[in-house]
Amino acid sequence: MSREMNLQIAMKFLDWRLRKPEELAAEGIPLPEALAAEGQPVFVAERDNTIDFYTREELPEFSTDIGAAWEVAEHMGDKLVSISRNLMGNWVVMVNTPMGPKQFSADEAPEALCRAALAIAAKS
Repeated sequence: MSREMNLQIAMKFLDWRLRKPEELAAEGIPLPEALAAEGQPVFVAERDNTIDFYTREELPEFSTDIGAAWEVAEHMGDKLVSISRNLMGNWVVMVNTPMGPKQFSADEAPEALCRAALAIAAKS
């Protein structure tokens, strides 16, 4: 589940695009030699005037790693209301949606953040 969730976060929420090396070359976007040699499509992540490239296997573990999940939280902007733990020890993320505030919970904070982010992406 987490690998699929990571793919969904990259494509649906962060809007990273899966691109072929030849498309990037045609646009003059330099691809690291090792990735270009593989010839496989790569995810193109544009952030803060930089471009990062990831293969499917190298995608950040948004749903399990809090460092990677923090990028998701930052991308939520003012839609993120709170992150807290409930009495049962689950992590709860509250976000503003067009239908009002909504909560998403999971055993771990990264997964709760990802669930909330995918709900936001579905409403966009």
